[in-house]
Amino acid sequence: VLWIMIDHPHKPEWINRFKEAHTVEEIPPSSNIQYSAFELPFPVSDRDFVFRNEFTVDKSLKGVVIDVKSVVDKRQPEKSGTVRGEIVRGKYILIPQGDKTLIQAEYLADPKGSVPAWLINFFQKEWPYKTLDAMRKQLTKPYVQEWDVYTKVLKPELEAAK
Repeated sequence: VLWIMIDHPHKPEWINRFKEAHTVEEIPPSSNIQYSAFELPFPVSDRDFVFRNEFTVDKSLKGVVIDVKSVVDKRQPEKSGTVRGEIVRGKYILIPQGDKTLIQAEYLADPKGSVPAWLINFFQKEWPYKTLDAMRKQLTKPYVQEWDVYTKVLKPELEAAK
């Protein structure tokens, strides 16, 4: 699951309206700064986000927690015609359960700028189900692999928590 979240070339296959992404910086042992952009329907301007992911192990849950928060990074300046949104706080909790993973996602984001209520309602109602269903399908693709940060840093901590 973690690998598909950082596998930028394949994100358009499972993230609705996804335009582009890249890792701005890897921050050892288990953090990164990422850039993601989304194409939105006319008349709304496209949105992009620059954010830091902090990957940790929660020993009581026996799972991986990803804390997400927008950051300002001079290496990723704002683009003309695109509105820079803000992830006020985001969190994924991933709990391995045999050959499956329980995923909990919480987000508080401000898209900034002018966004019609119908579009906000669409994303609030549809995003969780469509994204998690698409993620489930993406995990069956033959190129999906285990993320090296998980293998080297997070997995040993999870094993120790058992």
